Amino acid sequence: MNSALRLAAALWIAGQGVAMADTNGGDWPEIVPADQAGPPELAAMAEDFAYSGLMLRRIAGATLESDPVAAREAVRGLIRAGGALSEAGMAQVRSLFDDAGWEEFRALAAHNAVPIRRSVAVGEVPAEFGLIEGLVHVPIGDNILVSSVTDRTIYLLRADGWERFASRGVATPDGELRMGSPMGMAYDIDRGRIWVASSVVDQTPEGDNAFSGLIGISPDQTEILWLPAEEGAQPGDVALAPNGDVYVRDAAQGAVYVRRVGATELERVIEPGRLRSAQGLAVAPDGSALIVADYSYGLARYDFESHALDQVEAFDGAMLDGIDGLMRHGGDLVAIRNGVRPHTIFRLGIDPAGRSVRRIEPLERAHPDWGEPTLGTVFGDTLYYVADARWPDFGEGGALNDGTTPRATHIRALDLSNASDSQENPADSSR
Repeated sequence: MNSALRLAAALWIAGQGVAMADTNGGDWPEIVPADQAGPPELAAMAEDFAYSGLMLRRIAGATLESDPVAAREAVRGLIRAGGALSEAGMAQVRSLFDDAGWEEFRALAAHNAVPIRRSVAVGEVPAEFGLIEGLVHVPIGDNILVSSVTDRTIYLLRADGWERFASRGVATPDGELRMGSPMGMAYDIDRGRIWVASSVVDQTPEGDNAFSGLIGISPDQTEILWLPAEEGAQPGDVALAPNGDVYVRDAAQGAVYVRRVGATELERVIEPGRLRSAQGLAVAPDGSALIVADYSYGLARYDFESHALDQVEAFDGAMLDGIDGLMRHGGDLVAIRNGVRPHTIFRLGIDPAGRSVRRIEPLERAHPDWGEPTLGTVFGDTLYYVADARWPDFGEGGALNDGTTPRATHIRALDLSNASDSQENPADSSR
């Protein structure tokens, strides 16, 4: 890779807009807004979204005083699915149990929070680089790129240290907009192109001139493709399909877009509102569908042929919400969960078409050196990931919030060939 990338002298290519290709039905349930959901609606949604720890927590909170039996069953379900509660949460639910029931509940909750440590530190992003969100491994030179939300910059890690790769100095052809906050990234090894989601969030400095969409840097690094998203979108995670199509999600509106090979615009494939908060993306092992992590409700499957949006099924006791990063590793998926206690990196044994999860293996959990693990990238049998994204530390325009101090962000590497105790579907005789 050319470390002296001269983007200012690049030939600029701009996309023209967004094409529409809304999803065609599917069994993904309707999401009832939180302010419209009383106990009956919550119970119905809990049935619809059976693999969501959020739904169990919401039911427990809504019924804690009015229906202790329902609240107890909800928190039991959460713990049996591998979840945990804070000290304050444990104190809040103590009255739901008799002494024997409480000891059993407390022991299982404590077991779920026991750290699993398997990764090693491979890099430290300097504190002055700000809020680090995404990263990608580029095998040429064995380099790692990381994205800084608050610097609006992509940094490159080489053997001799960090250097600036691309920043807000990169401008659209008309010069009106510049690269916004870079978020998720993907590297197309067959075409040598780096894809970057450029977004505008509260922590984006000088957001008025920030581009929102997908940016592709060409193989010879002299061309840049700008693919704008719809107004109000917040592009985040990026996933690369085997054929070179690139998918990017919009966390603000729950939409998902694709840039098909050769296209100069994004195409919307999942319309706003179908998902609550789209996060990690990965193509199913057989290439037939896109698996999308809805942060609140679990995994959705977008079928490439039928355009249907369906729910990824699992087994009783599985919990599939709270997933931020989602990646392919062979015939499995690897998930980084930071929206449910305890934070966990786990492997999902999924069928080739991505229709059902057959087993869940925790690979790393509640690591004492973590802050909030976010996004990662798989190269070979190694997961490289951001171990401590610091979103709560930064406020409007990327300034540090009061009471916070700058600190480095750690990049860790996890060997995916390691196995661990797994939670399996008891009805799956193939395992």
